[in-house]
Amino acid sequence: ESVDEAWAAVSTAVKSELLIPIPTSPVQMEYVCHRKTPGGMDLIRELTGCTFQQLLTRYRMEYAAYLLKHSESDMTEVATRCGYHYVTHFHAVFKKYYGMTPLEYKRSLSASNPV
Repeated sequence: ESVDEAWAAVSTAVKSELLIPIPTSPVQMEYVCHRKTPGGMDLIRELTGCTFQQLLTRYRMEYAAYLLKHSESDMTEVATRCGYHYVTHFHAVFKKYYGMTPLEYKRSLSASNPV
């Protein structure tokens, strides 16, 4: 299941089952589930099979991969746009998720698509 499908499922369930406005971002979703909605975190796990933190990490990593593939942003900008305050933490999470650093990932894209 893609991250967009997961967010759509969670958003629909939050709106229909919990009768609150649909959160439009991971930050809003976190606020709703942690602070406003008893059982919200259980609902996310039930719908997606993962915790909110796992879903958020997946969302951030997929967005990071997209930015690395489709933009000329430097690593600091990519990290910031993905919600990381520290580039070193972004690198560590990216490497754990993809098995390579962001720079290695970007180079692998160039190697597989020579100009």
